[in-house]
Amino acid sequence: MAQPSVVDRVMLNAVSVDETAVTFEAVDSATPQQGFHHHIKWATGVTSGVVEVECADDADYAGTWAPMATVTFSGTAPKQDYVYTPGRPRAIRHRISTVVAGGATPSVSTRLVGAL
Repeated sequence: MAQPSVVDRVMLNAVSVDETAVTFEAVDSATPQQGFHHHIKWATGVTSGVVEVECADDADYAGTWAPMATVTFSGTAPKQDYVYTPGRPRAIRHRISTVVAGGATPSVSTRLVGAL
């Protein structure tokens, strides 16, 4: 059996509005998908914002991507949220769907971690 290929990639880096980051990974049918962890890091001072985790069959897909998870800021920043999504999507994106607001530097950073 082939060794899994590890994914550890920054998707969004200190952004607040209208940002989308996409990653595309080849799917090896001989390697079982173990799923992905999505790390969402909210900066100091953030008071609101929403990050969508979505998937599609192709990184260049121009239609509406399939929703996998919605991460809505709540609580006190700085803080981190984590979401796990199972499956073998061919393309995953992190998208800010509601502007990240509050504080002097409203921002969010996200990371995709998993194995193919």
